[in-house]
Amino acid sequence: MIDVLSFAVPPSGLEVSRQMVLQTSLAASAIRLVASGLGVSIVDPFTANYLGGPDVVTRPFKSSFRFEIVAARPSHHQQSRHCREFIEIMIDLFKKQAAASITRPMRGA
Repeated sequence: MIDVLSFAVPPSGLEVSRQMVLQTSLAASAIRLVASGLGVSIVDPFTANYLGGPDVVTRPFKSSFRFEIVAARPSHHQQSRHCREFIEIMIDLFKKQAAASITRPMRGA
């Protein structure tokens, strides 16, 4: 897992003190840990919006980081019609979610 805070905090002499006790590479697990009161996390807006719930406060985090979402399938299987349709549906869903997250207000206090 990349230490995002090392990149996110500007090198202006600002000291960031933290005690890392729990770590996960899965955004869904991170949201569950945050909802349980076990810390804070930086996660993608898709996971935060779908899994956050009332116990999670979200704030926008502007970053130059970009990530891609990929569809993974076994290379030794021919892609079925259902698989192609599923990928098309997911692409459409992600496009709609990305557009909505630009205008969606922050959740929580």
